[in-house]
Amino acid sequence: MRLVSRSLLGLGLAGLLFVACGKHDDHSHAPGTPADHHQAGAAAAGHHAEGGHGEHHGDRPHAHQAPHGGQVVDVGGDRHLEAVPHASGLLVYLLDEDLKTLPLDGVSAKGTLVSKAKGEAADLGFHVMGDHLHAMTSLEGGWAAVVNVTVGGEVLTARFEGVGAKAGRSVRMEVTTTPAEVVAGQPAQYVFRFFDAAGGEAVKDFQVVHDKKLHTFVVSRDLSFFDHVHPEPQADGSFVLTQVVPRPGDYRVFGDVTPEGAGNLVVHQDLKVGGGAAEPMAALVADREAAKTEGGVRASLGEVALKAGEEATLRFSLVDAASGQAVTDLQPYLGALGHLMVLHEDVETAVHAHPLGDHGDGGHGGHHGAAPAPAGTVEFQARFPKAGKYKLWAQFSRGGEVLTFPWVVEVR
Repeated sequence: MRLVSRSLLGLGLAGLLFVACGKHDDHSHAPGTPADHHQAGAAAAGHHAEGGHGEHHGDRPHAHQAPHGGQVVDVGGDRHLEAVPHASGLLVYLLDEDLKTLPLDGVSAKGTLVSKAKGEAADLGFHVMGDHLHAMTSLEGGWAAVVNVTVGGEVLTARFEGVGAKAGRSVRMEVTTTPAEVVAGQPAQYVFRFFDAAGGEAVKDFQVVHDKKLHTFVVSRDLSFFDHVHPEPQADGSFVLTQVVPRPGDYRVFGDVTPEGAGNLVVHQDLKVGGGAAEPMAALVADREAAKTEGGVRASLGEVALKAGEEATLRFSLVDAASGQAVTDLQPYLGALGHLMVLHEDVETAVHAHPLGDHGDGGHGGHHGAAPAPAGTVEFQARFPKAGKYKLWAQFSRGGEVLTFPWVVEVR
C-alpha cells in the first residue's frame, strides 16, 4: 500500500513561547553577506558586554555550512548565532568557532521581528528548549529579525534577513506497507520515504532532533489510539518501522522531520486498517477527571482557560501514587524531560511541545525569568490555533518506562 502525505507547515508542530530576560542592544550594525548556500543573506552582527566593556562587529562574510540548515552570523569572540525557520516559529542556536552547538545553561534571549509586507514589528519571546532557543511566531512573507542572546552578562546580537523563505519548502512523504493491506492485530512493515514536492528529488539527509531523525505519531481518527514511535533510518535515506495497529478503522500517521537545509516539517498520511468491521468512532468529550494514574504515577493537569490563538501554560503535577510524594526522578526521554503531543478534533492541527526551560532536572519544568515551578511539576507552553476540542498526550519517563497521560480539553 502506498500512502502520500500532506504537509502541515502552516498548522502544526507548534512549539512553546517564553519571554526571557536579556539586555536589549540598540547598537546598529553594518550589513554582512554570508556566502553559504543555505543562507539567504544576513546582516552583520555584533555583541557588547554589559557595563561597556567594548564592542565587536561580526560583519565579515561567511562561507560556513550551517549545522542546522539555517543562517549563521558571526557575533565575535569566536561565537556564532544560527537562525533556523521552524513550522512554529524561529529557532536560534549558539555555536562556537567550529560551529559546534554550545550548551545554554544560564542563557536567555529576546528579539524583534519585522514584517516587510505589513511594515509591522513584534517582540520575540524565546525559551530554552534543549540545545536551542525557540520563539513561536509566524514566518509568512518577507521579514527580518534582530535577536539578542545574553550569555554571562554579555549580549550577542545578530540580524537575520528573510530567514522565513526556508520555512516554505514543501516535502512529501510516501509510505509503503508490507503486506499491502494492513490487518488489525498483525505486524506490518512500513517504509517511509521523503521527496521534494517541487522537483520530486529524493530527500535523504535529515537532522537529528531530540535523539531521532524521524518522529512518528500514529493516531486513530477518533483519537482513541495513540502511539509515538521511531522508524529506523536506512542507508538509502528511507526509514523502516514494524508496527501493530490494534483494531480496524481509519488512522493517520504524522511524520515530524527536519531535512538538511530546511526547517522542521510535519507531514501526515491516512491509513486504512482492515481485518474486520471498523468500530463506531468514539465521541471526543472534554475530561472532568482531576487526575490520571499510569505506571505508579498520578498526574494532574492544572486548570487553565484555553483561548484560540493565545499561548497557555499547561502545568502537570506528578506524584507517586503509593506515597503521595512529588515525583522528582523523571528521566530524559528523547532528549527532553517530557513530550506533549496535541491534536485538534479535526486531526489536522498538530502541536508538539517540550517542557519550558528543560535541562533534564528530573521534575522541575520552570523557565528563566519566572519563579521556579514546584517540585514534581512539568510545564509546557503551547498555542492552540483554533477553537474546538483537543486531545493531548503528555509523556514522561520514570524507572525506564515511558508513561503516557491522555486528556481532552476544550479551547474557546
